[in-house]
Amino acid sequence: FKMILAAIGVVIYLYNKTIKRDATISHTLLGLTAIASLVSFAGFFSTVMNETADYVLATYVVSMLVWYFSAYAVIQCIYTIHKKMDIVLVGNYLIAVCVIQCILALIIENNHTFGTFVDTTFFSDLINVQELRMMKRIYGIGCALDVAGIRFSCIEIILVYILIKKAESITTTHSTLYWIAFIVILLIGSMISRTTSVGAIVAMIFFIIFIGKKYGPETPRAVLYSLVTLLLVAGIAILIAVSNPSFLKNFDKHLEFAFEGFYNYSRTGSFETHSTNILQSMYHWPDSLKTWIYGDGLWYEDGHFYMFTDVGYIRFIYYFGMFGLISFISFYIYATFAGRRLFPEDKILFVTLFIMNMIVWAKVSTDTFVVFAILLNAGEMISEKCLTFNKEDNNAFV
Repeated sequence: FKMILAAIGVVIYLYNKTIKRDATISHTLLGLTAIASLVSFAGFFSTVMNETADYVLATYVVSMLVWYFSAYAVIQCIYTIHKKMDIVLVGNYLIAVCVIQCILALIIENNHTFGTFVDTTFFSDLINVQELRMMKRIYGIGCALDVAGIRFSCIEIILVYILIKKAESITTTHSTLYWIAFIVILLIGSMISRTTSVGAIVAMIFFIIFIGKKYGPETPRAVLYSLVTLLLVAGIAILIAVSNPSFLKNFDKHLEFAFEGFYNYSRTGSFETHSTNILQSMYHWPDSLKTWIYGDGLWYEDGHFYMFTDVGYIRFIYYFGMFGLISFISFYIYATFAGRRLFPEDKILFVTLFIMNMIVWAKVSTDTFVVFAILLNAGEMISEKCLTFNKEDNNAFV
């Protein structure tokens, strides 16, 4: 589906350039393509030097362009519907998508007919449905494992940022809805991927620091009231779960997976999970200078992660060495600075998303560019409309 969206995005992009007689390419797209090409070169160089055929990151620039133009098509669609563009509008769409995926995950898990329909219609060779069910993990449509978790995490950060940004004008009702969405993404998203909890922790630290820094004791009542409402709703939900054994029976296995650390702590006094224990065994670094420099050119080997590690930083080094890892980090640094340039009032959001990505790489190798792509395209849209509007009028585009 993203390939179809990307094709549509390219057509719209070329059409817009044609009617405006503008042959220039934005600095954002040029910079992203250049650094993504460097990442691809590092991957290709490693595969050639090691005589392997594992081109998973050697084609990263293609993947990046697919995500970028998919996002371009989405942003064009949003603008066509609303006739405006800002980070709150885009954030609302992203939040809605996450909430819908969480609801779909519960329906897929509890409705056999719908679950079978999704499994057969939206089949993906990247997701082994039977293995997920054996692991007691729920999933949405193309939404599973740590790939889903890191995206949920990014959207949790965007959600609390919107609350901070709109604190002075938001109503108690809307603020409450945002917090309910946050809880839905945290609880159900953690059943899909426990990485979601990492995003929630980062998001709440972000919220506490910046709501306090911006407003201090004068924090708008709507935000405080909605937070109290959130705590009440969470308390009622816990009471229902405890007092209704059948409800708890249906969801206990998923809750135990999502919050295994807390369950283990209550039982054994040790805050640990099966995945964290496995993760510790994956922290083994290369012992070859050649591997440190340009890697071994392998992402998978004999059907498993190369060197049996899924830790992001280590896996990148094994694949294309420090040169490739530094190139990949540079790609996200550029995306972060591009976001800061396009959204000068929202700089801290992009820095926090960058930090989130770097934190998750200590656990798993995954890619958050899909979120950056949507936000950057929104920023390019706003910038373009500012320029167009200012040619006709001295007022700023709103």
